[in-house]
Amino acid sequence: MSSPLITINHNEPISSAAERITSKKIRKLAVTENGKIVGILTSTDLVTQLTK
Repeated sequence: MSSPLITINHNEPISSAAERITSKKIRKLAVTENGKIVGILTSTDLVTQLTK
């Protein structure tokens, strides 16, 4: 993963996640809730969700 860790809050829209992954040129994004990491979102996850 990148350093520093790039995160997104769990309640942000998927379009924000896609924009962040694209602008930062990363493949994985840590998902946080109340300051704790609760998951990892990958570029593959985004493609899958956005093509549904």
